[in-house]
Amino acid sequence: MGVNSPIFILSEKQYEDAQNLPVILIKHLSKNIDLSSYEALIFSSKNGVIAIDTLTKSWKNIPSYSIGTGTSKEIEKRGGTIVYEAR
Repeated sequence: MGVNSPIFILSEKQYEDAQNLPVILIKHLSKNIDLSSYEALIFSSKNGVIAIDTLTKSWKNIPSYSIGTGTSKEIEKRGGTIVYEAR
């Protein structure tokens, strides 16, 4: 790779002198969801937390299991309760 070759990043995170390429386009649904019969929720990404928060705020009353610190931070930021974080 030459000195003047462009650098492409497959991420939303911005870096100086690099061009970001979209990896996934996320569209949130507008649906009613009833979580009253669930005892716990498992989140594998912060995008899942963001998505459910747009659908209903009732998820915050249900204990959450998190796969990773980034997901846990999003759960806490939005007012959810983490009972376990996988590392």
